[in-house]
Amino acid sequence: MFTSSARTALSPLFYVALSMFFGVQSLWAQYTELPRLSAHTDTVQVEKEIRRVKSTELLYPDSAATEYKKLYYVSNKAGYQAGKINTLFYLGNISLRKGNYHEAIRYFETGIRLCDPKAHKKMLTIMHMNLANAYNNLSDFEKSYRLYSVAAGYASGDSNYLSIIYGNAATVLGQLNQYQKAMSYLDKALSYCNGPGFYDVRSVLLTNKGRCYYELNDFKLSAVYLDSSVLLSRQHKLSLSLRAGLVESARLDIAKGEAGKALPKLEEAIGLSDLPGMPVNKAFEALSTIGDAYLQLKDFEKAKKYLALAWETVPSEEKERLFIAERLSVLYAQTGRYKNAYELQREYIALKDSFKSKEVAVNVNELETKYRTSEKDKEIIAGRLQISNQEKQMAKKNSLIYGIAFIAMFTITLLLWRYFYISQKNRKLKIKQEIDYLKAVMEGEQKERARIATELHDSIVSELTIVKMNLEVAYTATSAERTFQDSLQQLTSAINNVRNTAHNLMPEIVLRYNLPQAVALLCETIQKTGRLEVEFQQYGDFTQLKMSLKQTVYVMVQELLHNIIKHAQASKALVQLSCYNALLTINVEDNGIGMDSSKWHNTPGMGLNNMAKRVNEHKGRMEWAHAGSGDGTNVYIEFDI
Repeated sequence: MFTSSARTALSPLFYVALSMFFGVQSLWAQYTELPRLSAHTDTVQVEKEIRRVKSTELLYPDSAATEYKKLYYVSNKAGYQAGKINTLFYLGNISLRKGNYHEAIRYFETGIRLCDPKAHKKMLTIMHMNLANAYNNLSDFEKSYRLYSVAAGYASGDSNYLSIIYGNAATVLGQLNQYQKAMSYLDKALSYCNGPGFYDVRSVLLTNKGRCYYELNDFKLSAVYLDSSVLLSRQHKLSLSLRAGLVESARLDIAKGEAGKALPKLEEAIGLSDLPGMPVNKAFEALSTIGDAYLQLKDFEKAKKYLALAWETVPSEEKERLFIAERLSVLYAQTGRYKNAYELQREYIALKDSFKSKEVAVNVNELETKYRTSEKDKEIIAGRLQISNQEKQMAKKNSLIYGIAFIAMFTITLLLWRYFYISQKNRKLKIKQEIDYLKAVMEGEQKERARIATELHDSIVSELTIVKMNLEVAYTATSAERTFQDSLQQLTSAINNVRNTAHNLMPEIVLRYNLPQAVALLCETIQKTGRLEVEFQQYGDFTQLKMSLKQTVYVMVQELLHNIIKHAQASKALVQLSCYNALLTINVEDNGIGMDSSKWHNTPGMGLNNMAKRVNEHKGRMEWAHAGSGDGTNVYIEFDI
């Protein structure tokens, strides 16, 4: 439903366009050619050329305006007064249709000064009527009302013009919300247009009467008149009045909360706006109304689209800007754009104050009594001024509320952002501390391994070696029994085991060579035993690896090859190392009998379980692939470095 302020902002001036259009149509016949003119062209030729330009005016208004200016120049050179008056009249009509009201006023006022009151009564009637239309569009109602009265004096009983003049006078009263008075004028206008030649005027009078009932909240009677207007326009193919009736009927539907019913009417009205001869300055009415319909249906994207188009096309003087500004502010408020809503609300208040001040200043009189206002009318105007002040105060309060709401929303958003920022920062700090702790633990373990390996190698192995040498000397010198030989073999085995243990804790080869060289030497050593043919391949740059990771990789490759020799019954093995883009991968595969990855976790040996632990310590990933018996085994390991 419309708010009261939104409904007051809507008072379409259909007669402003139609009266000008009807007056023009009845004056001249239509032609098609546009030949060139000279300053010596006679008056008959000028009249002929004016009619020809008139035939293309609706389709090509800009070109027609250029030709009329040329014809005015020719008429002025030839001293042809009627040619000058007619061209000024048509130039004013084109400006009026395009919404250039100040320019239209200049043309009409110049033409009126050239007219002879006795010889050009009809032209003076139409000139004053269209001049009044221009001031009506500029919301100068007092001057517009006075000019309608002058036009009525020149009309002197001509029903064609009096029906239009009374109808336009009703629009002035409608602008001032005096709808009962407006309807009395509309009834007078309808009484003058009962014949076949008045279908277009009658259709618009019915639309405006439906509008008055709408403003008086009598929706039932409003629908009756609007439906009659639309039906009459359809029967006689009156596009201009049909568009006006459709827009008003759609507004009634929206006011009743039936926006979905209004959409087809508005889409038809928008389509009619593109027809030749349609006043371009009135296209915004259908656009703003369809925007309001989508706003009621909560389709905010389409509502914004059409209301924005209406805002761009509405002339700056139009009272319709009040309605569009009010609906856009509602749209932005409902979609959370409080800053835009606040700015439009301020513009709405400024526009409303401007129009209200004009309305209060206007002293409207009845057409018959020439501008006398009754005491009752004065009371209505005073009451309206009081309402205006109350609405202004209310609007200021609403603006303050919008501002406070916007500041509150901004503050809450800022606090939430700060809370999440600090939480994220603390979370990252905690993760970093955990990583640093794990690194410290791993480095401590590595140092401890190095210390144990050094003691095993430098202390125990050395002492055992000396014992072995002494036993060998003793065995040679004394030719001891068989037990000496057994003891030497056991001692040799113990030395080898301790040496292997030291190498596992801290492989010496990794300290002396880089990782690919150490693995290559390992593969070469195994191949020389003749028990397994090993192929080694390397890819990438390994210089960025830390010592702890290099030692882990070497031990894992050593363990995998040991398992292949011991369990796989394989003849060939492939070892691949790759280090690209901070990713280290190890791939070891053989052609042996294979081993199911689901079983090795339960094997009594500790080698594979230890390998899995090493992978987890370095946050790596290991995959075990085995297709079937006799197809070998493939182990894939990767680390992020």
